[in-house]
Amino acid sequence: MQILAIITVVLFAIVLVIYLIREHRKDQRKTKKFLTSDTKKPELTELNDVF
Repeated sequence: MQILAIITVVLFAIVLVIYLIREHRKDQRKTKKFLTSDTKKPELTELNDVF
């Protein structure tokens, strides 16, 4: 039973870390948009060049 409890805690911790990283990335995107709205245009042109 202890092994099962440890596994569940570890899995929960991993999921929590992934969620926090995603939220942090979203916040970074928002701040970038507010700071410079023209940063998105070069990225789109680069994507078009790739495709």
